Amino acid sequence: MHLITLRATGPRSPVPDPAAVTGLLWEAVRDTDHIEHLRIRASPGQLDLAVFLLAEHEAAALLTARALCARALHPTFTGWRLAA
Repeated sequence: MHLITLRATGPRSPVPDPAAVTGLLWEAVRDTDHIEHLRIRASPGQLDLAVFLLAEHEAAALLTARALCARALHPTFTGWRLAA
Protein backbone atom coordinates (compact mmCIF):
# COMPACT_ATOMS: atom_id res chain seq x y z
CA MET A 1 0.00 0.00 0.00
CA HIS A 2 1.15 3.51 -0.81
CA LEU A 3 0.27 6.88 0.65
CA ILE A 4 0.25 9.65 -1.93
CA THR A 5 -0.20 13.24 -0.81
CA LEU A 6 -1.26 15.91 -3.24
CA ARG A 7 -2.13 19.58 -3.01
CA ALA A 8 -4.59 21.45 -5.17
CA THR A 9 -4.58 25.22 -5.23
CA GLY A 10 -7.34 27.55 -6.28
CA PRO A 11 -9.54 30.45 -5.27
CA ARG A 12 -9.35 31.45 -1.60
CA SER A 13 -13.11 31.73 -1.31
CA PRO A 14 -15.28 29.83 -0.80
CA VAL A 15 -13.39 27.11 1.06
CA PRO A 16 -14.58 23.73 -0.30
CA ASP A 17 -16.33 21.37 2.09
CA PRO A 18 -13.96 18.42 2.72
CA ALA A 19 -16.88 15.97 2.87
CA ALA A 20 -18.14 17.16 -0.52
CA VAL A 21 -14.67 16.84 -2.05
CA THR A 22 -14.31 13.35 -0.59
CA GLY A 23 -17.66 12.42 -2.11
CA LEU A 24 -16.59 13.71 -5.54
CA LEU A 25 -13.39 11.71 -5.31
CA TRP A 26 -15.20 8.49 -4.37
CA GLU A 27 -17.64 9.00 -7.26
CA ALA A 28 -14.67 9.21 -9.66
CA VAL A 29 -12.90 6.10 -8.32
CA ARG A 30 -12.62 3.22 -10.78
CA ASP A 31 -12.26 -0.41 -9.71
CA THR A 32 -8.81 -0.47 -11.29
CA ASP A 33 -7.64 2.43 -9.06
CA HIS A 34 -7.48 0.18 -5.97
CA ILE A 35 -8.18 3.11 -3.64
CA GLU A 36 -8.43 2.08 0.01
CA HIS A 37 -8.87 5.39 1.84
CA LEU A 38 -9.13 9.12 1.13
CA ARG A 39 -8.52 12.05 3.47
CA ILE A 40 -9.11 15.70 2.57
CA ARG A 41 -8.18 18.89 4.41
CA ALA A 42 -9.41 22.23 3.06
CA SER A 43 -8.23 25.75 3.79
CA PRO A 44 -8.52 29.02 1.85
CA GLY A 45 -7.06 28.43 -1.61
CA GLN A 46 -5.79 24.96 -0.82
CA LEU A 47 -6.91 21.32 -0.71
CA ASP A 48 -4.57 18.75 0.80
CA LEU A 49 -5.36 15.22 -0.28
CA ALA A 50 -4.10 11.92 1.11
CA VAL A 51 -4.78 8.88 -1.05
CA PHE A 52 -4.06 5.39 0.24
CA LEU A 53 -4.00 2.86 -2.58
CA LEU A 54 -2.65 -0.47 -3.65
CA ALA A 55 -0.07 -0.37 -6.44
CA GLU A 56 3.08 -2.27 -7.31
CA HIS A 57 5.25 0.84 -7.45
CA GLU A 58 5.08 4.32 -5.97
CA ALA A 59 5.26 5.86 -9.44
CA ALA A 60 2.14 3.96 -10.50
CA ALA A 61 0.38 4.99 -7.29
CA LEU A 62 1.22 8.66 -7.95
CA LEU A 63 -0.12 8.48 -11.52
CA THR A 64 -3.33 6.84 -10.32
CA ALA A 65 -3.87 9.41 -7.55
CA ARG A 66 -3.25 12.34 -9.91
CA ALA A 67 -5.61 10.87 -12.53
CA LEU A 68 -8.30 10.38 -9.89
CA CYS A 69 -7.99 13.98 -8.75
CA ALA A 70 -8.11 15.25 -12.32
CA ARG A 71 -11.29 13.24 -13.03
CA ALA A 72 -12.98 14.31 -9.80
CA LEU A 73 -12.05 17.99 -9.64
CA HIS A 74 -12.57 18.95 -13.28
CA PRO A 75 -14.91 20.66 -14.20
CA THR A 76 -16.58 21.08 -10.79
CA PHE A 77 -13.64 23.00 -9.27
CA THR A 78 -13.04 25.70 -11.85
CA GLY A 79 -9.72 27.45 -11.26
CA TRP A 80 -8.29 24.62 -9.13
CA ARG A 81 -5.06 22.89 -10.16
CA LEU A 82 -2.91 20.13 -8.75
CA ALA A 83 0.39 21.54 -7.54
CA ALA A 84 3.51 20.10 -9.14
